[in-house]
Amino acid sequence: MKTIVSMLIIIAAGLVSCNDDDEATPVDSAQLKAEVTAQLSESTWNVQTVTVDRLDQNDLFEGFSLSFGDGTFTSQNGGEVWPASGTWQFANEEATAIVRDDDTVINIITLNDFALVISLSWSENTIGLGRTNSISGEHVFTFSK
Repeated sequence: MKTIVSMLIIIAAGLVSCNDDDEATPVDSAQLKAEVTAQLSESTWNVQTVTVDRLDQNDLFEGFSLSFGDGTFTSQNGGEVWPASGTWQFANEEATAIVRDDDTVINIITLNDFALVISLSWSENTIGLGRTNSISGEHVFTFSK
C-alpha cells in the first residue's frame, strides 16, 4: 500500500512541476501552408455528401469533384457554388481557411489522407432550366479521394 501511495505522490509531483517550457514548438506558417497545399493538391477530391443548413443536398452536386493546385482549383459539376476553375489563397496564417478569387471564404474543417471536409456560406438561390442550381445557406462538403 505504501508503494502505491508513494507512486501517486511522485506522479502528482511530476504533473505539478510541468511548466511552459514543455509546450510544443510552434510550426512555421510558411511550412504549414506548404504542407496543407501539398495535401490538398495530391489528388482529386470526390464529393460524398453535401448539406446546406444541415439538410441533405447531395442531388445538387452529383458527380462533383474538386482538384487543387498551388493557388489554383478546378471543379467538375460544382454548379453555381463552385466555378469550373479559379484561384485561391490562404485566408489566415493557420491555413484553416482559403479564399477564392470571387472572395468566397472556404473553411477547412478536416483534411487528412482520406477525407476533406470544407464549409462555405452561399447567399444566392439560383434556378435554371426548371431546376434549382444553388441554395443559399451554410454548405458543408465532405470529399474522399
